[in-house]
Amino acid sequence: MFKQEKTKIFTSNHGSTIILIDKSTESNPKTEVLSLAKGKGWVIHSEDVSFNIVLKSIEKIVDDSTWSEDSIWWEENSLPEFNREN
Repeated sequence: MFKQEKTKIFTSNHGSTIILIDKSTESNPKTEVLSLAKGKGWVIHSEDVSFNIVLKSIEKIVDDSTWSEDSIWWEENSLPEFNREN
C-alpha cells in the first residue's frame, strides 16, 4: 500500500526541470526523480532512498547556488491546484 505521494518541482534558469516523487510504501523507501534538460528530453531514475534525504540534497544545491552571469540557479515551484476539471 502506498502512502500519499509527496512531490516537489524545481526549475533552473537554463530551462531544466527536476521533479521528485515519493513512491515509498510503509516498509520500503523509494524516490523517483524525473529530470528534463532543455532540448535533451526526460530521464527517469528511481532510488531506494527516503524522499526527505533526496529532497535535502536538492535543497542544498538550491541553497548553495551563487549567482554569476553564467551560473545555473534553481528554484522550487509550487504544484498547481487541482480540481475536478483539470
